[in-house]
Amino acid sequence: MKVEFDKNVFEPDDDAKAKVVLDNSGCQLNMTSVDMYIEQRITQKADGHTNFEKHILVKKSAEGVPALHHEKVEREVELDLSKIKNTMKKQHKKKGKMKDVSPEDFFLGSNMQAVCTSPLFNCQYFLVVKCSFDGCICCSDIPDSQIPISINPKSADWMGKKELPSGFNPKMEECYSISL
Repeated sequence: MKVEFDKNVFEPDDDAKAKVVLDNSGCQLNMTSVDMYIEQRITQKADGHTNFEKHILVKKSAEGVPALHHEKVEREVELDLSKIKNTMKKQHKKKGKMKDVSPEDFFLGSNMQAVCTSPLFNCQYFLVVKCSFDGCICCSDIPDSQIPISINPKSADWMGKKELPSGFNPKMEECYSISL
């Protein structure tokens, strides 16, 4: 399997695309499908313990290739990232009383959580392409391809557009070299 991803930085409403070249000529099992998905990996450390979780956030499948197929087959897989949503409540309890969540917090919380890398907590996203086969494959490696991705938060339209000041005219400055 050979995979070409179109990019690794996305906005929440983008489509992730991959060109996948499949070669099943040396395998006696049918390749049932080619799956592309976004995987969230979370690692938490506390008091000498480590907790690791994986979550598949959105997934799309394409047709596989029959066993011992003599030609390479190309598939294009497209994944709609706008389908990734967190469930967010409009109210939360604070000091024993119910309080409305601000529109800003609701907007940011309902989209994907940001990538975070720290010594105690790590949250990363990967774009993964993996093949599925008929039959037993426990003694062999399943072909897969994965890249770390970044999904930049989309700015909220309701927060107001930033207008450039009148007379705004940015210019490129020359580079200066200083020797001391």
